[in-house]
Amino acid sequence: MLKEERVILFDGALGTMLQEAGLPPGECPELWNLKHPESVAAVHQAYVEAGAKVVETNTFGGNTIRLSSYGLEKKVESINRHGVELARQAAAGRALVAAAVGPTGRFLEPVGDLNRKKAEEAFTRQVAGLLMGEPDLIIVESMSDLEEARCALAAVRKLTELPVVVQMTFERGGRTIFGIGPEEAARVLVSEGADVVGANCSVGPQELLPVVEKMAQVVKVPVSVLPNAGLPEIRGDKTVYPVGPEAFASWVPKLVAAGARVVGGCCGTSPIYIQVMAEVIKDLSFEG
Repeated sequence: MLKEERVILFDGALGTMLQEAGLPPGECPELWNLKHPESVAAVHQAYVEAGAKVVETNTFGGNTIRLSSYGLEKKVESINRHGVELARQAAAGRALVAAAVGPTGRFLEPVGDLNRKKAEEAFTRQVAGLLMGEPDLIIVESMSDLEEARCALAAVRKLTELPVVVQMTFERGGRTIFGIGPEEAARVLVSEGADVVGANCSVGPQELLPVVEKMAQVVKVPVSVLPNAGLPEIRGDKTVYPVGPEAFASWVPKLVAAGARVVGGCCGTSPIYIQVMAEVIKDLSFEG
């Protein structure tokens, strides 16, 4: 997958799609891998049909710490294994499966009360469950804390040599909430075993363009970018993402020119976004 001389298209948002399918506010999305597998599989299938070449599993919050807040710590392995198996069944050989690993939701010491050892243990148990389902690659994403990203990456590398993508979340000013810049994040993550580094979530494609450019200038591995459909806006009682599919896809050639080799969508995107992006990247190839 990583050796193809073409731009690789990931899928888009999953949580909002599950909400549309009936996921109630406050319910654990990952539990749907066990309770409503057909709904999860339907989302994956919609993205594959839209043209995604890689689909992410419904395991973003599948680490022990997050699941324990729902009383689901005994189901870590089952939730993660089923998440991979559902994605694989839905992809049916037409797309690769990226096992998704998100943050714990707690801050590491000294900012918070979570120590590195416990964080790494939580990620290790999740990754072990994911590997039971036999994914094609692992994606660690939406990390605002570089130290937490390192914990997750260490857990992955302890258990597997599968390709691993690690994506940080950057604010509007181009740094993480802890002040880490794209260059430092990219260098550190590559030095610790990441096969692809990049950015996702938080902001839109316009804001992530310079982030991609800076990362691509300092590392030789592929760079990924999965932006939100713009900065979220609150309108009444709804969160709205202002960048539509055509406008979103129009940034793809610029992101590729800046150095992105892997593209996709995060919050606010849907299969129609991926469909339009697939048309745009059809004739784009990665250079450099």
